[in-house]
Order: sequence, then structure tokens, then C-alpha cells
Amino acid sequence: MEKKRRLLITLLVILLLAVVSVFVMFRFDFNPFQRLEAILRVGKQPLVFSDIKSKSDAESSSAFSFNKTQGFEPEAQNDAAKHFMELYLNGSLIDNADNWNWKTSMVKVRITRADLEANSLLIRTIEPEGINITGKDIWVKIECTPDQTAAFSFEKMSYMDSNFILTDRIVTGESMYTYCQDEECSSIGKSCILIK
Repeated sequence: MEKKRRLLITLLVILLLAVVSVFVMFRFDFNPFQRLEAILRVGKQPLVFSDIKSKSDAESSSAFSFNKTQGFEPEAQNDAAKHFMELYLNGSLIDNADNWNWKTSMVKVRITRADLEANSLLIRTIEPEGINITGKDIWVKIECTPDQTAAFSFEKMSYMDSNFILTDRIVTGESMYTYCQDEECSSIGKSCILIK
């Protein structure tokens, strides 16, 4: 009887830990692959998961090829996608709150709702932490033109597509990197990078 009780308690603890882990990953937008990626960076030549290929990946074409002397070479991207990948590879995608400036710094947001007729989104700013809009739900006007849009995969942060109408690709719950167009972030523009 005592063994069954211990086994039941152990299973309940494991289940509780799993539920809490999933909640933390979704609530705080924690991506363990991005965290491990940062640890794997060596010198000026970063090693990211988009370079670690399984057998099936090797057979399919990749959006990036890795060359130790030259780094990543995008096959087909617009300037917004190239700029995003440059910031990502340099580890300077999001400034900390002390250095954040709405004119020059990106924000990471989660799309919570869309009003496509009004060309507006309800977003929640995730990063950087500690700025006046972090954690708040804000309706923003979309000012990104197709040449300022791109999509990258969530798992490998590899390039997927660019030059599309943002409202055609928006999915509630996805993340996006973008720039606020004013201090209150009433509109977004300059670059809108969807993370799929």
C-alpha cells in the first residue's frame, strides 16, 4: 500500500512539473532553443540550430548555408530580413530597457487579436522588459509595407519568406519583432518580422 501511495505522489509531482513548465514556456515566451543557441556561440562564428541538420534536413534545401569563413548567406531576402538576421546573429536583436529607444530599437510582441479591416493589431510587448509598454495590451496601426516584412521559423530561426502583405499572414498567438513608430507604440513599422 505504501509503495502505491509513493508511486502516485511521484507521478502527481511529475505531472505538476510538466504543467508548470509548459505554462512558463507559453506565458513568458521562453524558447529553450534560442537560449541554448546563445550558449553555443563561439567567437565571431555563431553556431545556431539552423546549421545542425538531421538526415531529412540535409536532403531538403535550406534557406541558409553555413561557411566557416563567410558565415550565413541568405538565398533570397529583402533588406528587413537581412537586417533582422544580422541583429539576431550578433546577439543584439533586443536592447535592454536602459538602452531602448523607440526610434532605433526593436520590440518583441505577441499578436493577441487582429482587426484586418482597420489594419490594426492588439499586441502585448514581451521584450525588452522594463519599458513603459512591456506586458500591456496595445492596439497598434500596421505601417509595414511588403518590402518591410519577413517570416522566420520559430524552431530554427531560419528564413522562410519576405515581401508579403502582413495582414495576409498574421496568426493570433504568433510573435513578431518590429519597431514602434512613436513613444506610445500606437503604430508599428519600419520592419515587421513574423516568427512562425
